[in-house]
This record gives sequence, C-alpha cells and structure tokens, in this order.
Amino acid sequence: MAAKTFGTETTVETFDRDVFEASEHKIVILDFYADWCQPCRMLAPVLKDVVEARQEQFALVKANTEQLQDQASAFSVQSIPVLFAISNKSVIDRVEGLLTQAQLNQWLDSLLIQQRFVQAYALEDTDPQAALKAYQEIAGLGNVADELKIAIMRAAYKAGDLETTTRIMTELERRGFLEPEAEKIKAQLKLVHSTSADIDELKKKVEQIPADFGTRLELAKALVATRDYEGALQHALHIVQLDRQQTRKAAQELMVDIFRILPEGDELIGNYRRKLAMAMY
Repeated sequence: MAAKTFGTETTVETFDRDVFEASEHKIVILDFYADWCQPCRMLAPVLKDVVEARQEQFALVKANTEQLQDQASAFSVQSIPVLFAISNKSVIDRVEGLLTQAQLNQWLDSLLIQQRFVQAYALEDTDPQAALKAYQEIAGLGNVADELKIAIMRAAYKAGDLETTTRIMTELERRGFLEPEAEKIKAQLKLVHSTSADIDELKKKVEQIPADFGTRLELAKALVATRDYEGALQHALHIVQLDRQQTRKAAQELMVDIFRILPEGDELIGNYRRKLAMAMY
C-alpha cells in the first residue's frame, strides 16, 4: 500500500475548511500551483519535506489554480508558485517563486515569530505582564527590530514596569526621532506620573486666585493623572489664552502631550486643537 502523501489537496467545496478553519489550530501554508508550471513541480517536494518536518506547527494545503480560479483571484494570485501563510483565518505573509529548503525554513521561522507577536499583542490589555514576557522571549531570538522594542515598551508601561519603559525609551530617542506610538507612550509616561498633588486642594487655590497660572497648571497635570483629559485641557487652554509668561508655553506643551495620548479620532483632539490654534495666533 502506497504511503499517504503529506498535505491536503483542497477543492472548491472544502477550501474554507481546509484553509481558514484549519488555521485556527496551526499556521496553514497555502500553495497555489498548476500542473503545467515547472517551478511549481520543482518546489513541491522541497515544500512537502520542510512543512512535514514541522507538522506540529504548520499544515500544508495545495490549491490548483486551474480548478480554484475564484479562490486564486480572491488571493490576488498573478504568478505561481506563490505561498500564503494563514493564521487565525488571516493572511499573515506571502512569498513568491522557487525557494530553496533553507529559504523555506527561514520563512517558516519568521512566521512563528509573527504568530507569537500577534498572540502577545492580544494579551496586552488583559495580561500585560504575560505580553511583556512573550515579547522579551521573541527579542531573545535576536535581531530586535524597533517595532518589537516599542511593543516591549508599551507592554512594560501597561504592566507598571517603568524602569524597562524608560530604558527602551532612552534607547529609541538616541536615534534622534520617535515613532508616533513611542511618542504616545512617552507622553503617557510623562503625564500620568507627573504629580501626586491633592486635586481638591488645587481646585480651591485656583478658585481663590484664578490668575495663579502655576497652580492652575499643576491642577491640569493632576487631572491628567486621573484621566480627566477634558478638564486638564480646559485649564491648560485657559492658561494659554491669558498668560504670556513661561507657564503659557508649559500649558501648550501639556495640551500637545494630551493630544498624543488620546485615542486617534477622539473629539477632544479636534476641538482643542482648534481652540489652541486660535489662542496662539
């Protein structure tokens, strides 16, 4: 009896099950090919051996473009051979052409790292400490890209590890610039932990002496620490509108920092950017 060939030859009827449903358990390597394609025939045995050797992590699915034209079109297949990697029902990468065994193994290694990165990201809000550990394990594999450094910094901040957050921030700043995500974390680090003042006491002082812009600025910072961003913006804008001394610049910078930490598209950003522009000019 002939040995069973490794991999699944998918059909129109079984495509969703073979590719997308299966990708919830393993990374699916989807191989679009055609019988008349010589590079496809050359790639097939090498691909089979590489994926079969790692079948605990990967599944191989072959799709004949002559029989699955709609599926090939949906994946924007323009030339073959082409391989797609699908994890949790989403395409995470693709490669084209005739690859060597070494190139295929290197690609599979990178896919595992991508999968671990996505899994770590999903943990950030529910278990930031676990996310941080996962990111650090990925970093231990070498070649730590700036994107991974930012992810480590973000998870460290959420986990309350300010030492790690600050250390990585310093490393990134040495390049002379920060990505928007890093700027956001920097602003959070700066503002949320900027003061431990008594808000009620500061409010009383501001009510007693409205022109005490220094105290009003401290109140704005304290409100940021409690995530009352609108209240903080109101007080900072008041300073910008009425003060012409050093406190005005500090209030302007505070508003910009708040814009950075607010979710993209938040109404407060648009409203107070316009008000700040009018106050400045």
